[in-house]
Parts: sequence; structure tokens; C-alpha cells
Amino acid sequence: MSGLIARIERGLVRRLPLHVAHSKLTRPLASFSFDDFPESAAEAGAALLESRGICGTFYACGSLEGSDYRDLPHFSASSLKALAANGHEIGCHAFDHVPYPAEGPARLRASVAENARYFQDRLGDVRPVSFAYPFGDVNFAIKAAAASLFPIARGVRRGINSKRMDFSELRANPLDKRWEASTDIAALVDTARAANGWLIFFTHDVQKNPTPEGCDPDRLARTLDAVLEAGFEVLPVKSAAARAKFG
Repeated sequence: MSGLIARIERGLVRRLPLHVAHSKLTRPLASFSFDDFPESAAEAGAALLESRGICGTFYACGSLEGSDYRDLPHFSASSLKALAANGHEIGCHAFDHVPYPAEGPARLRASVAENARYFQDRLGDVRPVSFAYPFGDVNFAIKAAAASLFPIARGVRRGINSKRMDFSELRANPLDKRWEASTDIAALVDTARAANGWLIFFTHDVQKNPTPEGCDPDRLARTLDAVLEAGFEVLPVKSAAARAKFG
């Protein structure tokens, strides 16, 4: 019964926008983001973007620095600093990578504050303005807490952000291997281009033979080229949000 209630609540919370803005886009827009994030994303993922003159958004949990979370080497302090120096956005994923609906909003607020101290220690005067929900888990209380802390929050519900956008749970599309068969990149690009919409992509590791949560470099490269060839502007999430809100 608790699982059914949770599914119902997830469905309802998506219909409760807290930061709504009507799109000012006059051309299609795309953003590429990396969650947690493994060192391969900081290396191979960033290199693919940079080779095309693009910057992405890397959502960091301070507690994962230097860890082998899920048996993968995660980002180092030096790679985090290099990403920021190269113009990539460093977003907040909370300090601890846990499902916050089960932990409660007080735990989320404390974890976000701890992550802010972590960022200040590593990056100086950097204040992340965009947040991604760990595991994509969100309920009413967590969405409200995130909306009070950040002007931009990204979820994992698939689709295109267009017309009336919910900046408290932006839609995003996985490049993860586990969803490859059910994610039609070409159709997403065509639909977003026709609607002058904003496509956000996300993944985790970027390597040959990726984990189920990761992406092969060739797939990432093909997706990057697809949006560029279709005439999309490609920006980090925070810059894309400004473009969508203000034109």
C-alpha cells in the first residue's frame, strides 16, 4: 500500500508547479547534465562537450568526492575545479546522495547547507543556483523545500520544457544505457525544434561499456551532434533557464 501511495503522490506532485514561467524561447534549446558524478563524466563527458565549444552542468554531491560509489571512481577536487575553470556549471545534488522523500525536508535543507560549505571550500565564492533531485525522488515536502532554496530544480520526468515551464521540477531525458531502447532521441529533437522547446539530457558515467546508469561516449557524441545540426542553442542549465525565462 505504501508503494501505491508513493506512486500516486509522485504523480500529483508533478502537477504542482512552484516556480512557473512562460517560455520566451525563439529557438530550440538543449542542456547536457551529469549527476553525482563519476570521474569519467568529468573527463570523457566534458571533453566531448568542450570539443564542440559547449559547456554542461555537473551536479555534485560533496560526500562522493574521491569515493568509489557504485564501484565507480567519482570526481576529485581537482576535476571539480577544472570543470568550473572551463566554464561548466557546478550544480547542487545535496551533500549526501540519499532519497530525500524518505529523509524529510529538514534533512534536505541541512544537506544543501553542507554542500554549500563544501563548494565554498573547493571553489571559493561559488553559489550553485540549480539543483537536481537525487534519484529523481521528489514529494510535496521535498519539492517545496527545493523551491525555497533554488530558483531551478531538475527532475527525471521525461519530456520537453516548453510554453508553461515548471522550474521547480524541469523535465529531463536520460541518456543512460538502461533507458536507451525507450528513449527516441531523434523524435525528441524533432518535437523540441518544432516547439522551440528546451531539451535537458542527463546521465552519470561516460565510458565504453557503461553501467546501466551511464552512457557510451559515442551515444553522447551522437546526441550532441544531433541537437547542434538541428540548430539548437546548447547551454548549461542555469544559462538555459535564464534564456527560457527572459529571452
